[in-house]
Amino acid sequence: KNQTFDTSPPLFHRQQERMAFLFQCQSGQTGHPGTSTGRAQAEHKVVEESEFEHRFTASMKLKDQKFDFVVVGSGSAGCACARRLAESPSRPSVLLLEAGGEAQNASTVRTHNHMLRLWRSEVDWHYRTTPQPQLTNADNAGGRVMDLERGKTLGGSSCLNYGMWVRGAAQDFDRWATQFGCGSDWSYEAVLPNFKRLEGLARTPLLEGGDAPDPKYRGFDGPVAAWVPPPMAEVQDFIQACGANGIPTTSDYNGAQMEGAAPTQFSVLSAGGRANSFNAFVEPLIRQGLPNLTVASEAFVTRVVLEGQRASGVELELPDGESVQVWAGKEVILSAGAIASPQLLMLSSIGPKAHLEEFGIPVVSDLPGVGSNLQDHPVAGLSVFAPPEALEKLAAHMDSTGLNGVAFTKSNKDKERDQRNGVDSGPDIELVLLSRLDPLGWPVKAMEHEFQGKYPQLHTNSWLQPARNVIHSGAQFLVSSVVEAKVKGLIGLMAVMNHPGKKSAGSVRLRSGDVRDHPLIDDALCRDEEDVDCLFEAIKLVREILLSPSMKKWVGAVEIDGLANSAEELAAASDKALRDHVLRTATTTWHYSCTARMGDPSDPNVVCDPQLRVKGVKGLRVADASIMPFVVSGNTNAGSMMIGDKCGELVLRDHGLEDVGVKSGSKRSAAGA
Repeated sequence: KNQTFDTSPPLFHRQQERMAFLFQCQSGQTGHPGTSTGRAQAEHKVVEESEFEHRFTASMKLKDQKFDFVVVGSGSAGCACARRLAESPSRPSVLLLEAGGEAQNASTVRTHNHMLRLWRSEVDWHYRTTPQPQLTNADNAGGRVMDLERGKTLGGSSCLNYGMWVRGAAQDFDRWATQFGCGSDWSYEAVLPNFKRLEGLARTPLLEGGDAPDPKYRGFDGPVAAWVPPPMAEVQDFIQACGANGIPTTSDYNGAQMEGAAPTQFSVLSAGGRANSFNAFVEPLIRQGLPNLTVASEAFVTRVVLEGQRASGVELELPDGESVQVWAGKEVILSAGAIASPQLLMLSSIGPKAHLEEFGIPVVSDLPGVGSNLQDHPVAGLSVFAPPEALEKLAAHMDSTGLNGVAFTKSNKDKERDQRNGVDSGPDIELVLLSRLDPLGWPVKAMEHEFQGKYPQLHTNSWLQPARNVIHSGAQFLVSSVVEAKVKGLIGLMAVMNHPGKKSAGSVRLRSGDVRDHPLIDDALCRDEEDVDCLFEAIKLVREILLSPSMKKWVGAVEIDGLANSAEELAAASDKALRDHVLRTATTTWHYSCTARMGDPSDPNVVCDPQLRVKGVKGLRVADASIMPFVVSGNTNAGSMMIGDKCGELVLRDHGLEDVGVKSGSKRSAAGA
C-alpha cells in the first residue's frame, strides 16, 4: 500500500526518457503508471516547449502572502468560481492556484479536433483505476484497468475533454434540492441563472429549420458560445433514424426539451477555438488588469493548513521544490476535481477516521463520505466504416471533437426503476454519433490497441475495438495512407448510461500519505446489474439506428471484434453476444463526480452543506463535480462550471460582498446574469 516509485514527470520530457520507460513497460520491468506504483509518466510529448507560457509561474513571492480567498485548482469549476469572486465590486483579493503549467493557449489545446493527442501527455495527470473485475476481456481476465484522463494545465480538464456542452436534466437539480436535501439554492430554477451567466450563444437556431434559442433558458452575454457545427449529412441522417426509432427531434436539448435528437453543442469561444475555463473566465480579467486577482501556475498544493477547526491557508510546493504556505483571510475553496479534492481533504485530516489512521494522519473532522460515492457514466458502442464513396463527405472540423450528433432518451429499464423509486429522473440514455475524426489522433489511439494485445501493461480503455483490425504495425501505421483513410471513415454510435445505480458507486482512497502518490480509484462502472441491463437495451437501440434506412449509406465495412464482421452479422447478433459486448467494451466517459457530496448536514455521509462548506471545518468549501449528490444526466463540464459560479455567488452572499451577478435589492438578476 505504501510502496512508491517516483516516475512523476518534469514539465518537458526528453525523448530518450520516454523510450526507456516504454521499453521497461514492454519488457515487464516496472509496474504500469497509476496502478502498482501510484505515479505516472507522460508517454508522449505533445505541446512544444515554445507553446508553454510562463506568465504566472509560482515563486517565493507567494510565501506567507495573505489573500481573502484561495481557490485550489483552475479547472472548469475553479476558474468560474475565481471569476465570480474577483468580479465583485467589493474587490476581495483572490488567489487561483494550478499545479500544472500554462498550455491553455497551445495549438493542440485550443483546437477541439486534436483532443486525443493530449491524453497521456505532459498535460494529463494519468490517473488510472484499480482493476475492475466486472469488466473483463480476453486480454484482462482479472479485470480491466481504465485510463482516467485529467487536465494538468491552466484550464484543467476543460483543455482536453470532448467539449460537449450538456447541462443535464432539469429534474436532476430539482431532485438535488428536494430529495437530496440541498435546498432551494440548487433547484433548476435557482441554477438556471448560473448556467445562463456562462453562455454567450448567437441568437440563431441551433438546429437547421428550428427555433432560435429561448432566452428563458439560454444566455447570450457570457463567454461560452455553445456552438453547433455547420449541417452535416450524417448528423441529419442520424436524427432521421432516431425519429424512425421513437426518439423525437429537439431544437435545443439545453432548453425547454432535453429528450430528443439534435446536433451536438460544443463549448467554444466567441472568436472560435476551445472554450477552456481559463481562457473563458480568467483571461479576460487578466487583460482588464484586475488588481485583486492573482494566478499561480506550477503551484502544487500538498495540504490545507488547519488551525484547530479552521482552514487558514494552504501549503504548496513551488517549481524548484521549495515548500511555502499561503494564507486565506476568509476562505479556502477546493476545486481540484472529484479525484484530487477528496485526496487533499484526506491528507489534510478530513475524511473517514479509520482510513486516515491507517496512514498515521490525525483526524480533525471524521467524514466517512470523503472519497466515497464516486459516480461515472459508463459507455459502450458500435462502429462501422463508411464506404469509399462516402469518405469525401467526412472532412473533419477543427472545432468538433467528432461527437457531432446526440440524442437523449429513456430506457424501459430506467422507467421501471423510476416507478419503483417514485421519482421522475429524466432521460437516462445519451446516444452520441461519432464521425469526422482527427486523422492523426485516432490512428494513435488505434496503435495503442495493437500494443495492448502484445503488452498488457500498455493498457487502453477505448471501446473502438475495430481499430485493431486496421493496424499494420508501429511506425508504418502512422504513415499509412490506407489506414488513415479508413479511420477517417469510422462512424460510431455510442450509448452513455447517465443514471448509474447504487451498486456502481466507487471510491477514491489514499494509496499513501504522500500527495504525489495517485490515490486508489475504484470506478465501479457497471457493478450494478441494472446498469448493464440499461446499456444492453441501449446497444440494441444503437444497432437499430445504425441499420435504419437513413443510416445505411454510411455502413460499409463492419469489423466489430467478437460480435460481427458484416452488417448482416450485426443484425443477427444474439442478445447474449450484445450483452457480452457491453461488458467487454464498456468504459468511462470521464464524468467522475460525487466524492464530497453536498446535502443535509445531518446525513453522516454528506461532506458539504448546501452552501458547499465542509462539515466540521470553518473557512473551507469544495466547488467542483465532487459535490454533486448524484451525477447529472449528461456531460459534466457545463455542470462543473455552474457549480463554480454558484459557489462564488454563495461565498459573496455569506460574506456580505457585492455581486455583479445580483441586482441591487434582489436575490438574483431578472436576466439571470
